[in-house]
Amino acid sequence: RRLAVPVAEKMGLSYEDMVEKMYENNSNGDWEEFADVAQRLHWVQHLVQEIREDGIRERPTSTRSFGFFFQMEEQVDGRGERYIQLPRLNPYDHWYLHNPDGYFRR
Repeated sequence: RRLAVPVAEKMGLSYEDMVEKMYENNSNGDWEEFADVAQRLHWVQHLVQEIREDGIRERPTSTRSFGFFFQMEEQVDGRGERYIQLPRLNPYDHWYLHNPDGYFRR
């Protein structure tokens, strides 16, 4: 009732009338409608006419390979700590490694 009563009021119906209509439209009460009908039933106020995807449209096609970690050159920083410099990642890539002592660096 917490959700159904406000929806029924929005539709201009009593709770009981809305439940009756729910079972008229579907035998299990799961009433589904597309946007235009949902707007006529006062389930929604606004309809989206167009959705644009302005982000990345294609995955990169680069076949750049990083090789294995043991092929990377170990370096020593100004404090005398050893580390390996990780190569730059391509889009959609990530490093998934446990690095509590900061041995691998970007």
